[in-house]
Amino acid sequence: MAVVNASPVVLLCLIFTWSYWAFNFSLSMGLLKEGHTLQGSLYILFYHPIFILCMWSYWAVCRTSPGFTVDVRLLAHDHNNSKDVIAMQDQEQRSPIPITVKRDGNRRYCQKCKLEKFDRTHHCRQCGKCVLKMDHHCPWINNCVGFQNYKAFYLFLVYASTYCVFVFATTLPPTIIQVNGPMSILGLNLNWGLLIFVSGIFGLFLVPFTIFHTRQLCKNRSTIEYYEKANYRMGGGSSRDIMRSKYFNPWDIGTRKNIDQVLGKGSLWQKLMPIGKPLGDGSSFPINSYAYDTLGADDIQGEF
Repeated sequence: MAVVNASPVVLLCLIFTWSYWAFNFSLSMGLLKEGHTLQGSLYILFYHPIFILCMWSYWAVCRTSPGFTVDVRLLAHDHNNSKDVIAMQDQEQRSPIPITVKRDGNRRYCQKCKLEKFDRTHHCRQCGKCVLKMDHHCPWINNCVGFQNYKAFYLFLVYASTYCVFVFATTLPPTIIQVNGPMSILGLNLNWGLLIFVSGIFGLFLVPFTIFHTRQLCKNRSTIEYYEKANYRMGGGSSRDIMRSKYFNPWDIGTRKNIDQVLGKGSLWQKLMPIGKPLGDGSSFPINSYAYDTLGADDIQGEF
């Protein structure tokens, strides 16, 4: 089973390894040998930063835990800084206890992990654990995407999309010239043709996927929250009213702050590097004023 789960990662690494060789040693070096010194040099110069950032992000998302409820060390380590983190977040309001509940109004509880679920936490069948702010389980990284590694995942999408577009756009012109040469299609370098095909296919999937996750990042919403309805506990009164919706987003605290929640509060360069940690500890998140008032967050604590 472990071999099957790891096979997409191995396949992707093989594709990247081959593409590195094909682009640099077949395409770029071929251009240099043909006398296109400036073009070949620029190709190599611009290729490597994109490739390095892409591979760095991929390594980070594969190796970083998404954050699990059962990981006591993670929660204990971050808990010491949680009050400081909350204070840093421009005094954003937080509900005193989880605001998402079961349909009957009771707190969410995982029967498999035997632990209470925090807001935005979901149980992953593949991982067998409850994942903090779970987005989805990705076979291409053989890992869950959650609170701790969503930044690395998002940056990998951005750099992988850029990589595909760059390889496709730079390989296509010399390939067309080669096909229009004296030998026509017979003179086509097979590696060049494969570079166009592979980068084009992956780009068709990655670019829209990156756009989708950019929108989710700006809205502070996970893929699960985008597709599934959630039950929100309404405060005030003893009837335990429940609001069930997939359009209500209490976590949206403004585009800039939403981005900071995932990419951190550092400089632009720090945000664009797969380093650092997201704000908070993954067990609670700031909610917007509308949600705070609508749910009656001040009254919820006394209702349970």
